[in-house]
Parts: sequence; C-alpha cells; structure tokens
Amino acid sequence: MAHVGEDDAGGSVGAPPPDMSSAAAALRSAGAEVAQVRVEASSEPWTPTGLAATRGALITWLANGNSWIGVPEGSPFGAGFQLRVRTGMRGPALSGTGATFTAAAPHDGPIEVCSLYPGELGADDRIVYDPDFPRALFDGGFDVVVAAWPNGTDVSKRLAEAVGHDRTGSCARELDRVSNPITPPVGWEPHRHIPLVGLHRQRENEIDVKSRGQVEILCHEVQATLTETLRLRWRWRMDQLPASSAEDTLFTHDYMSVAVEFDDGRDLTYHWSVGLAPETSYCCPLPHWHEREWHLVVRSGIDGLGEWQDEERTLVADRAKAIGGATPLAVVRVWLIVTCVCGGAEARGSYADIELVDGARTIRVL
Repeated sequence: MAHVGEDDAGGSVGAPPPDMSSAAAALRSAGAEVAQVRVEASSEPWTPTGLAATRGALITWLANGNSWIGVPEGSPFGAGFQLRVRTGMRGPALSGTGATFTAAAPHDGPIEVCSLYPGELGADDRIVYDPDFPRALFDGGFDVVVAAWPNGTDVSKRLAEAVGHDRTGSCARELDRVSNPITPPVGWEPHRHIPLVGLHRQRENEIDVKSRGQVEILCHEVQATLTETLRLRWRWRMDQLPASSAEDTLFTHDYMSVAVEFDDGRDLTYHWSVGLAPETSYCCPLPHWHEREWHLVVRSGIDGLGEWQDEERTLVADRAKAIGGATPLAVVRVWLIVTCVCGGAEARGSYADIELVDGARTIRVL
C-alpha cells in the first residue's frame, strides 16, 4: 500500500523523525506561541500541546512523518490524512488538506492533536474504533509544530517572515497553501470523515478526478423522495482504473464511483470494476464502512475506458438488491469517491450530467 496523501511532507517511511525545531523557532520569532510535540500513531489521542487557543484566532500546524500498519513498507499514511486538531477539549475537530494547515480555533481552551485513523469521529466527536482494526496495529507517528497566533494576525505576512529561518521548508509550504487554498467544486463539500485534498477539480460543466495513492469523498446535498421510479443518471469517462484486481477485499479496495446517501445514513456506490462482473454487489470491506456502505458494479474490464458512457439506475431496485431491509424515505446526498490507498496506483476520470430524475422532476447535481 502507498501513502495516503502523496503531497504530505515527510521523510522516508521508517526513517528517524525529521527535526522540526527550526520550523518551531521560525514561527516563534514571527510572533506565535509555539509547541513541538510527537504524536505516536499507536498512542491513544489526544496529545496535549501545552498551548491555549482563543476562539476565532488562527492556529497553524506543520507536520512531518508517517504512520503505517505492520511494517513501514506495508501501508504508510501521511499527516494530512491522519492528523486532527481540537481546542477546548471538544469538537469540532479541525483537519487539513495536507501536512500543513491553518484554521480558526472553534473554542477557547487547550490545543490538542491526535493521529485519528484507525478511529473516526462520531457524531459527538468522540473517537470510535472498529474492534477488528485496533490502534495497536499502527506504528510510526508525526513530529508536529503547532503555532497559536494572536487575534487579528496576518498569518501570510508572519509565515513570509518565518520562511527564511525554517530549514524544513514547512513554513514555505504553508505560505503557498494559504496563498493558493484548495477548494472543492461549487456546491460540493468534503465528507466529514475524509479531508479535502483537491483530487476532484471543476472544469466547465465537468468534474475531473486524478489521484495517486490518495482518497477523497465529495458530497453534494440534495433532497429527493425515494420512490419506486427515482433514477440516478450520470455520464462518466473512466481513463484509468486504480485497482489491479477485484475491489471487494480490504487490500484491493481502490475505485472511483458515484454514490447516493440515503436518509438512514447508508450509502450505495456505483463503480467500474477491473474484474468483478456487472451487477455484482458487496458491502464495503473497510473498517468503519462495512455496516453503512455498499457497492454495485456498473461496468467491468477495459472495454470502453477513455470514452464517455451514459448510465441510469433505478435506486429503489438497486438498494433492495445490494442492501436489502427497509426502504428509506429519501436520498439526501450524492457523492463522488476516489481511493487509491491500497495499491498506491493512479486513478483518472471525469464526470458530467449527474442528476436525479423522477417523472417530470429533475434535480440537477452537476
């Protein structure tokens, strides 16, 4: 498996943690209160920084390192995917688009950092673990420099002052990110459990996706009553599929898909498989997802790759086939998903003309 977050700053996987002290000193000289902490992937969160936040004031964090499952070469996860920051010992937790980020403190109080995965934040922002995927499986960790800025600080100006004194390059990287922030396509937001990393980009009336070793889920709010005739329509051009074998196992689950989320919290994703037969359905093999997400194969193999394809699915029938149980009342979101985490390969494709259709009513999503 490859890095989750190929743009994350980090040394060689398994190498000694890089020295972030020059970044800490540079931020301190630029006027921030600064702490440097080690966040071990196998330790229970949260790690205190010794700093206190003022609600609304900006916090910058710079991280270096990786975590992994089993051995360093096995499945490294980067800081952008792993790290969360909270203030006041409560949520909402902050996540970044990479190994460096700046965000406003949501509460007054202590600043803490955690390496989240293999847990996830529940509705009350408590960390929930899957019993089959314990934290003890993880190793490695992150050197994190946290800077608490005074209210009203122009962080770009202060980062520019710090750049020349930071041998790690982290301050320069964050200055560039602040100047050129990653934003999702209009009307779309990142899934609450998966940080935005900029894999889906708007191009006129299409959304292009490109990923190598990364994961991203974008969500578009809708409100469509789930009737027997409600259909999901879309066009896609899949140029390169990320998986090398059937995607229905924990270690091969790389894919791109269009998905719908129902009002019971479950979702059904439609993907193009490298080897599973069309109309195959299966529950997600990933921890935290196998009780709420199901997959249905629309196309398979290499025939038609690189060409635009039109799709239309009747949601009630597909839901009954793939998930079963009681029929929910509504579709509340449409998702776009890409993950190349397991094999670290590349995924490329595009989406257009996504809509929910029922009789004369059409809800345009893209």
